[in-house]
Amino acid sequence: MPQVMKPSILKSERMGLTMVIASLVVIALIFGLLFNYHQKSNEAEIRSQGVSLVRLLSEMSLGQLVVPNGQGMLHIIHSYRKNPDLAYGVIVDAKGVFLSEIAVAGVIVPRVDIPAVPSSWLGERELKLQGSGQSILEFHAPLIIDGDLGGYIRLGYFKPGFGLSRRQIPFFAALSLPIFLLVPLFYYLLKREISPLMQINNEIQDRLDQRNLQSVEIQASGEFGEFMNHFNQFVSFARERIDGLENQHSQLQTSTKILSYKRARVESVLQSLPDAVIVIDESGIINFANSRLTTLLGIPYEEVIGKRPSDWCQSQEVLVFLSKYDGGGIKGYATDHVEFIPDSAAEKTIQVKTYPLFSPQETEHIYGTLVVFRDVTAESHAKRSRGEFVAHVAHELKSPLNVLSMYSEALQGEDGHSAEFRIEAVNVISDEVERLSMLINNMLSITKIEMGSMGLNRGRTKLRDLLQDSLESVSRNGREQGIQFHLDVPKEMSPVSVDKDMLRIAINNLLTNAIKYNIPGGHVTLFAEETQDRVCIGVRDTGIGIEVQEQQQIFEKFYRSEDKGVKTKTGHGLGLALAKEIVQLHHGQLTVNSIPGEGAEFIIEMDKETNLLQQAI
Repeated sequence: MPQVMKPSILKSERMGLTMVIASLVVIALIFGLLFNYHQKSNEAEIRSQGVSLVRLLSEMSLGQLVVPNGQGMLHIIHSYRKNPDLAYGVIVDAKGVFLSEIAVAGVIVPRVDIPAVPSSWLGERELKLQGSGQSILEFHAPLIIDGDLGGYIRLGYFKPGFGLSRRQIPFFAALSLPIFLLVPLFYYLLKREISPLMQINNEIQDRLDQRNLQSVEIQASGEFGEFMNHFNQFVSFARERIDGLENQHSQLQTSTKILSYKRARVESVLQSLPDAVIVIDESGIINFANSRLTTLLGIPYEEVIGKRPSDWCQSQEVLVFLSKYDGGGIKGYATDHVEFIPDSAAEKTIQVKTYPLFSPQETEHIYGTLVVFRDVTAESHAKRSRGEFVAHVAHELKSPLNVLSMYSEALQGEDGHSAEFRIEAVNVISDEVERLSMLINNMLSITKIEMGSMGLNRGRTKLRDLLQDSLESVSRNGREQGIQFHLDVPKEMSPVSVDKDMLRIAINNLLTNAIKYNIPGGHVTLFAEETQDRVCIGVRDTGIGIEVQEQQQIFEKFYRSEDKGVKTKTGHGLGLALAKEIVQLHHGQLTVNSIPGEGAEFIIEMDKETNLLQQAI
């Protein structure tokens, strides 16, 4: 089997192969230029011959060109002047009918129309032969008889191709041989000059393969000898330098691992924080952000690293606040904070708080700033709700206290001697005390429910009697406004297991709201129905109704609608919240259906005792 050439041999002989390939490319370019020149020369020769011959034939008479026995001028030219480029010759009359024709074997003369414009009668055109598709250069000229177009002469020549004839091959071979023979000579001279350099290259390659940085021992003289001395000195210097760098690298790797561990531990702590955190360095660039930033602000935390706050923060208030820490302008240990509402989430309130980062060993130098983004929406709502609640409670307490104070002063005066006034004062004082008692009881009840200190005292209760008593006790206040009350409860309903007092509070709150937000002369209906598993209690009114977007918010504590019709009524926003809490304690649900301007319907749905037992089982 033939031996495979080693890669090193191929590499060393690469220059020789390159020179051979280059010489072949040069020869190919010379041949290409000569072939192109040969083609253009043949084409020019054919064009000169064709134009001259067609002009000569057009000056003869039709009788000289067309002879019945086949001895016309075309046949004579074809017979005595052998021209391998001539494909065909045709004489046609003015209608295009062939009068005389000569053609090379296998050539079918293409039929074309005679040009209609006299200026185009004499000329040249390129045609394609049928079947072979070979290109033809056709020269044509008119036959003028008695001043009119009597016929047409067409001579077709094969268009020269890109190539050489046999007689030209020896010339090109003799031209190519010297060029090709010069390549080995040049290669030999070049290789003799670079032989020492190749030896040095092989030695260096051996050192590299063995990973051995040692001096190269080669006997050389002249410039190569001086080069080798300098090279070996450089190798010795590099070896010493590398040894020193390896020691430093080992120390740096140890330090880097320790720092990486500490950094990973710190980042793990920061990632686990419930708040969004970013770290701004002394130049104002963010070099850390935890994943909470994405969930809190909707900004991918990976995209903020390496950027300034102005590149991603949309809040102008926050940018002004953080600009104080751009470039380490603030020195000291004081913290600062600001609150803002994001444009993407108007319902949120975000607090931004900053903490300086400094080394315990160098407390006078600050290395950056820790910025904490915290969602304080609940705290803000609670703070605002507490303020509103205190204001509402104060108002609710102030109004009946004013009335009590006014009537107590009147009773101490001359009006107190009137029996009718005393009766009126007693009734008013009783109503206001009941109003104060209801407010205080609602506050205490909802507080106990939220604290989990209130339990249900269930008992079997006749639902119809409970609903009838609630409607009668609440309807007194509504009749003064001309409101009509309706009780739509079946006469026979199954007893239910509920906390009678607690459920009465929920139903009374629903009835009170139905009266408060009704229109004069409106209707309030208390209805109930039952199925095999559930009991449904509802309060329907014809009042001002509730907007769709507020139908879930009305069950929140302290919530008061911005509707003008609601603002004119007194209230503290606890009635519906307490009613919902009571219903949920009974494992039921409280829902609302309302059309603004047409009224509202509140429905309590609760499972019966048997259904609760089945669910527990």
